[in-house]
Amino acid sequence: MAKNKNNKRKGVKPKTKKGKPQMRGIKQRYAVPSAHAFLDPYYHRGHVPTHQVHGPYVCIESSSRFVQSLAINYSCLVYLTFTTTQCRGFCVTWTGAGDAVGYPILARQLGTLTPTHVALQRLGIRFRNITNLISRNGLMYTLSSTDPLGVTFDADNAGDNFIRLTNAEVMALAARVVNSARTRTISATDTQHESSKGIVTLTNPDYIWQPFTSVDSTLNTANVDFENAIQGADLANITSSFLIYIPATGLAQDYSFEVLSQDGARFDVDHALYGSSRHAPLVPAHHVSAMYQQAHINSRDGEKAAVSAAPHESFMQTISRYASDAATMIPNVGKAIYNTVKTGQILKTLRQAGPIIEEVGEVAPLLLM
Repeated sequence: MAKNKNNKRKGVKPKTKKGKPQMRGIKQRYAVPSAHAFLDPYYHRGHVPTHQVHGPYVCIESSSRFVQSLAINYSCLVYLTFTTTQCRGFCVTWTGAGDAVGYPILARQLGTLTPTHVALQRLGIRFRNITNLISRNGLMYTLSSTDPLGVTFDADNAGDNFIRLTNAEVMALAARVVNSARTRTISATDTQHESSKGIVTLTNPDYIWQPFTSVDSTLNTANVDFENAIQGADLANITSSFLIYIPATGLAQDYSFEVLSQDGARFDVDHALYGSSRHAPLVPAHHVSAMYQQAHINSRDGEKAAVSAAPHESFMQTISRYASDAATMIPNVGKAIYNTVKTGQILKTLRQAGPIIEEVGEVAPLLLM
């Protein structure tokens, strides 16, 4: 009896002409990062997307970690902002009767390279009370501000390069932090298991690049240059600022701080890093504006940047679409990968193509212009 070719046996996979099972296409979904999370230096790194046509540049990452020990009746104020030097703010301590004395917070990696221009990519701080549990006590006040604070420094002491503020000045800044409607209060026990965090963002994305001024931080006059840079940045009001105020307690306390700075740097053509310069992705202006706005709100409220994007956030989707369009413009890349897809070779091929794909993703918007 002849077999009916139209009979279909249950469980039998459809076959191709060569007798091999036909693979069905499976669409895999990936979690898309939130737009404002792109400005968190503890979550992202590298070039920050922009809406402006620009020259290529290099991203320089610097980290500064320090522990501040406060004796009984000593207070602390940390001021974080972006300047045109390697200075990223200061940390000072004082008692109720004396003036505030401290040191600048530096992006040291940037200071050793001497670029011609710099641009804020990402800047953030993580902090916590690391005192033993028995002695841990007190509060921390934080404020993320987009308004000029009018920082006025004390006269320079030619014998050292410390940052100085008068008692009246530092108390005025502390009062502003405490009394602001947007102030966040953190108890000493809140940071027992996890650090608190704040970030600095651009307030005017149209004004990014600034000439870089190199300062020799070992000189006794370096504090004057850093103080002038902080005052200039405060008046220009191009970036936000983040302040941490720790009032005095009746117990000695220890605090750890970690400042992470990611700066865009341009170099002369003769510089060794000039050949590493690359373009940042270009995206629509309204996406950039929303990104910085949400980043500031995120820092002000003390919330963690969301890992997954909300449905209305199409910022990262836009970048992905640009990268996909660019990939179709280079069919030979896809053909080469397809031709090497054999048993055990696909993973090796993707590893080798990884850097190429990453580079295409960054320059894709420029290719599409």
